[in-house]
Amino acid sequence: MTQADADRMLEQIPAPALAGGEWLQGEPVVVGSGQPVLVEFWDYTCMNCIRTLPYLAEWHRRYEQHGLRIVGVHTPEFSFAGNADYVRRAIDEFDIPYPVLLDPRYEVWKSYDNRYWPAKYFVDGGGTIRARHFGEGGYGDAETFIQMLLREREG
Repeated sequence: MTQADADRMLEQIPAPALAGGEWLQGEPVVVGSGQPVLVEFWDYTCMNCIRTLPYLAEWHRRYEQHGLRIVGVHTPEFSFAGNADYVRRAIDEFDIPYPVLLDPRYEVWKSYDNRYWPAKYFVDGGGTIRARHFGEGGYGDAETFIQMLLREREG
């Protein structure tokens, strides 16, 4: 890990609310409600995003019972990918088990000042973005950071 990576893993930025769009799966998730949240920006047409989905599903399986919330924010790269029926089909096809928010007008995307697919934002229970990762890879570091956030929550 480079120094820049380490610095990025120690950010302290207030996380915007997951407001706007339409919740296609699961109940709305509130950042800062005491549980760590992993916000994942993705698009079902993005190959890089598709390759990250199994890691997110596994983290959901392992850590939901310990308090981790994962939210997939589907922000379409192409206009047709903003169709809710198409996204629901992708949720089923990829067997996504966690809440998904459709963000066709880029409201959440803009509030996070995001520019990448896929992008992960690690938010602590108090609602602070503590780390982020853009693109594929870094799965071991991401899981270690998830575990750290859960340990902090447990005190």
